[in-house]
Amino acid sequence: MKKKGLLEKNKTIAFPHVPLSIGLITSGNSAAYHDFLNELKSSGYGFRVSFFDSYMQGKLVEESICRGLKYFQKIQDKIDVIVITRGGGATADLAWFDNKKIAESIARCPLPVLTGLGHQIDITVTDLVAHTFVKTPTKAAQFLIEGVTRFIKTIEQYETEMKTWAYEYIEEKKHHLHSQAVQYESLILRYFRDIHTRLATISSGISSYSRHILRNRMAKLTQHIEIVQLSSRGMFIEAAQKLENTKEKVSLLDPKVILKRGYSITTLDGKAVKNSSQVKQGDVLRTHLHKGEVESTVTRNE
Repeated sequence: MKKKGLLEKNKTIAFPHVPLSIGLITSGNSAAYHDFLNELKSSGYGFRVSFFDSYMQGKLVEESICRGLKYFQKIQDKIDVIVITRGGGATADLAWFDNKKIAESIARCPLPVLTGLGHQIDITVTDLVAHTFVKTPTKAAQFLIEGVTRFIKTIEQYETEMKTWAYEYIEEKKHHLHSQAVQYESLILRYFRDIHTRLATISSGISSYSRHILRNRMAKLTQHIEIVQLSSRGMFIEAAQKLENTKEKVSLLDPKVILKRGYSITTLDGKAVKNSSQVKQGDVLRTHLHKGEVESTVTRNE
């Protein structure tokens, strides 16, 4: 299998970030079955388990597990990961998992396969060819729970970073606007002081002709003042409008704001429903609202 490149084949499949839909292959009503499901249930996450009852010891193991793998491949669009698990037992029982046909079926499986065959020391060929292997059914469930937990923490981190970035951006724009206002005010005051100083110097020694020139210059000065005032006021208004637009854009990026306005997100198997063709009668849909969630069943598809 190593020469054919099959030993690492399943490991090349990307493991889902949120493995909530699980295809479970194990013996029904066994300790492994209950340990695995109880651990998932205790997490509080919305795992959905599709079960295939299989022999876990004896000569029917090969045929049974291979059939289970084929079964889940037929519904692979509804499955994120396949788990093969059993409880502890005699070491000799593990020999049934040193099986070429099982190993080849796992290698060619288009879904990642996780194994937990219940032994702390021994490793089987089935473990080696799987995408990931752990020791027990409980550890297999914990591995999946940890994956979902990491994803949720990543989303929460992105949310925190986005809020921090938005706050810092707004504060930066406010500071910049304030600095511009102070700078313009200083320039205007300096300009007025300079003009008044020159006017005072000229007016002290000029004649009637000089007063005539002064009146003309005062008229021009008034025009300059009006132009400066209009220009600065327009700049302040434009800068304030840009800041307000930026705040609105940042606010619109927050998914919670969108939900708060009355919108909702409907998902099927954890994926957003964008077209009615994605669902069929009997599908269970989950609608995420601003506060809480609603679960519904499709009765008609148009």
